[in-house]
Amino acid sequence: MSAPLLRPRGQAAAQIELLGQLGLPASASPEDVDQLHQSVSDYLSSAPPEIRGWARAQVAALDAAYI
Repeated sequence: MSAPLLRPRGQAAAQIELLGQLGLPASASPEDVDQLHQSVSDYLSSAPPEIRGWARAQVAALDAAYI
């Protein structure tokens, strides 16, 4: 008989949920988060002129969430 799995609670659970929403594993390091932030920021910065306003708004939201 195996022991039941303990699920994270509180702040740990919230962190795991947020990492999952970013496509990162629960074991992601702060450097992994930094790298993802930079990659997404670079991608949005290269948006075509037709959607550049939208991309700038996304970068602002990304930066606000990152800080």
